[in-house]
Amino acid sequence: MSITNNYVDTMYNKELKQIQTISDLRKLNSDNEVELLLLILSSSEEQSKFSSKIAENKKKIFELVDQYQSLDIDTYQSDQLTAFKANFQAFDSFGKSIMLVAQTNGTSAAFATFKTGNMIYAGLDNGLLSLANHSAENANKLKNQIQNNSELSSKILIIVLISSILLCAIIGWLITTSISKPLNRVVAIANEISNGKLKLDQIVTNQSKNEINTLNIAMNMMKDNLRAIINDVSRRSDEILIFSQQLADASGQIASSTNQIAMTTSQLANGSTEQTQSSVLIVQMMKETRSQVEIGYQEANTTVMEAKKSTIVAIEGQDSINKAIEHLTIIAESVTEASKLIDDLGNQSNKIGEIITLITEISNQTNLLALNAAIEAARAGEAGHGFAVVADEVRKLAEESKDASNKIIGLVKGIQISSKDSMIIMQNNKKSVEEQVFLNEISGSSLSKIVEHVKRTEFDAQHISKMFEGLNEDAYKVLSLTQNISDLIQASAASSEEIAATTEEQTSIVEYMAESSKDLAKLAHNLKGNLNKFSVEE
Repeated sequence: MSITNNYVDTMYNKELKQIQTISDLRKLNSDNEVELLLLILSSSEEQSKFSSKIAENKKKIFELVDQYQSLDIDTYQSDQLTAFKANFQAFDSFGKSIMLVAQTNGTSAAFATFKTGNMIYAGLDNGLLSLANHSAENANKLKNQIQNNSELSSKILIIVLISSILLCAIIGWLITTSISKPLNRVVAIANEISNGKLKLDQIVTNQSKNEINTLNIAMNMMKDNLRAIINDVSRRSDEILIFSQQLADASGQIASSTNQIAMTTSQLANGSTEQTQSSVLIVQMMKETRSQVEIGYQEANTTVMEAKKSTIVAIEGQDSINKAIEHLTIIAESVTEASKLIDDLGNQSNKIGEIITLITEISNQTNLLALNAAIEAARAGEAGHGFAVVADEVRKLAEESKDASNKIIGLVKGIQISSKDSMIIMQNNKKSVEEQVFLNEISGSSLSKIVEHVKRTEFDAQHISKMFEGLNEDAYKVLSLTQNISDLIQASAASSEEIAATTEEQTSIVEYMAESSKDLAKLAHNLKGNLNKFSVEE
């Protein structure tokens, strides 16, 4: 019975714990692969979170490996565990290189590196699957050994009972003629044993040291020993029932965890499929968006060119207006100077008129004096004839001076009239020029505002062009990243399908263990039924 108990302890404390540890390791490896893929897909702000999760899983994996190594593993398991450690170190180094590539070269390069590690992922999972299969085979062997030992214990018990009956019959036949009472006692004990009654009775002996008394004592001791054996077998059967139930519960928990992993993996695969379809639509939309952005960029460039032309034309118009204002200002100044000159000319004409008036008066007086001189010469007679001639000449000169003065007065008056008319015209021209300068200044101010607005329009158009250029570059980057994400999602879907297939294999192993635990429980139950045929109460 101790052998059976050892087998049960080995199955529970070794094989079952090994399978549970392997299941946890496979789940952590699967989580690490998913976390690494999510790290590649995430932004730089979120990468530290997934990196911490991978480091935490790594610590748990080392703890589980140490726990597995402490479970009294065989040579094959030790070799597989060594290979797993090497593969995990390779996976850890590979994961660090992917993180470095993701931080330095971006998502596309990291995903390209990630796809090269399929052999590492497969090596890790296949090694753990081999360990799980090996533990399942060992558990199956232990189950068969427990079953064989249970059958052997039953056979030994039956053989002991039959041997006891035969021994009692032989001894009874030998001593029937000598001592009937001790012999009847021995027969009664043998009958109780044959009927399964192994209750503890008071041993009745006599003082004689003959063979019958010794046989009686031996029969009682055999009964006690059989009772102890039956009690031990019954206790071990109870333990087997408990262990088998624990094994079934553990298998159920493992199956539940495996089913949960399978459901999660299936949901991940379905989600990846939907994400793949969505990413394809997003890629198409981004292509259309980028095309629209390129058209907008071209339109913005055209607007910039037209705005530059408008700015040049407006600046040229502004320059022309400014030059016209300068010329009109010069003309206005010239008109002002001319007005001053004409005004001075009028003043000078007035002075000339005054001088001519004085000359006219002098001519009149000279003419009067000449007339008086002629009269006096006439009075003088022949002596005053020469003086009369001179007086006549003086009178003629005075008349000519008067005529010249009158002509000059006419000319001066004409000049004064022309000066006044010119003054009026120049004043009107000055007013017109000033009004034209004012209008040109208003036009120049308006045109300056137009130039400012045109320049602002040109600046806004250039800004819009730069915005479209940036949008075009961003659209191209987003399109590239979206394409990479689409590729990553497709790869994730493929990985999810592989994980789902592996999970189905593990589920099959767990179901096999559950069936084995049920068979073990049936064997223990049958053994308990056989033991119940014996009465061993105090």
